[in-house]
Amino acid sequence: MVRCLCALGVRELFDECQASGIHMAVVTTTSHGNVAALLGAHLGPRWLDRFAAVVCAEDAPVKKPDPQAYRLVLERLQLRSEQTVAIEDSAMGLAAATAAGIPVVITRSRYFPDDPVPGALAVGPSLGTRAGWSPGLDGKPGRVGLADIRHWRETRG
Repeated sequence: MVRCLCALGVRELFDECQASGIHMAVVTTTSHGNVAALLGAHLGPRWLDRFAAVVCAEDAPVKKPDPQAYRLVLERLQLRSEQTVAIEDSAMGLAAATAAGIPVVITRSRYFPDDPVPGALAVGPSLGTRAGWSPGLDGKPGRVGLADIRHWRETRG
């Protein structure tokens, strides 16, 4: 899933994952050209260096909710689904990742604000805030971080 990096907290989470040695991947059913344009604009010309794998429509032409793209990224990363977490914004993305055995954190977007998302590890408004998440986070201010995602994974996954 590729979302606008201007969304609060996304770039910060990328930075935190990279600093912690967490391998990140892009899994989307849009074209590689669209991904390159978006991520290049927000992360610079070396955006690809941040990701251990990028799976786009050219790689996995069957659209979500089919799990093809997620299964392919697991293969490319040589990881088991239980070693990963996906961040999605739609019921179709949740269904695709879940069908591949990957737990999902949902950030609501203007495109899918009311999608039912049963089975998500957590659902919230933005990675840029700790407020408004279910299950809730402690009252500390700030953004959703890697520790929060690990906590949801360990307690709900």
